[in-house]
Amino acid sequence: MGNIVYWSPGPDIAIFYDHDGQSIPAPGIVIHGEIDSGADAFKKYDGTVDVTLEAVD
Repeated sequence: MGNIVYWSPGPDIAIFYDHDGQSIPAPGIVIHGEIDSGADAFKKYDGTVDVTLEAVD
């Protein structure tokens, strides 16, 4: 399980899949969608990865 979020203050979209306990500066993250399964796969990568997002009705 995870979330697709806007990571302020920049123009970044992020995959938020595991909170490591660090504080998130204001205004924080804005949740735009959810990942129903497979978010744990991001834990094995260190750095930037390319992903494709698709809207599901």
